[in-house]
Amino acid sequence: MVGGAWISRDHQGNVLFHTRNAFTPSSNRLTPELRCIMWAMQSVYDLGIQDLIIDIDLHAAFLAVSDAQSWPRYRHLLNKINVLCSGFNSSLFEQESVSSNSIARDISRSVYSRLEAQLLSRPWRSGLASQQTSE
Repeated sequence: MVGGAWISRDHQGNVLFHTRNAFTPSSNRLTPELRCIMWAMQSVYDLGIQDLIIDIDLHAAFLAVSDAQSWPRYRHLLNKINVLCSGFNSSLFEQESVSSNSIARDISRSVYSRLEAQLLSRPWRSGLASQQTSE
């Protein structure tokens, strides 16, 4: 499992909204990062926020959203991000340092630790087994 989080702040830096989510793991770090960007953009759009600045701390993700044509392997995700951008009055991606993005990172880590605790405290039953017993 991969955790993701976003925090919305106003022009004075006050936190307005925040949330976290879990994503399926991937063989690389960039894919879940781009999925998290898409999820954050859709969430912020659903809240009615029209002007968007996304601070990205993974340099490869920043490069990918800045120059999608140079990242053909991720075209499908980058095209979705581009479509989401068109729904905002303004959208901007900025490179952020890992240390200044530490609050969002801590929130995203808590997704995995909570999920892990739930899995350890509950008996695991596969979806197939559950489906077979209910039929």
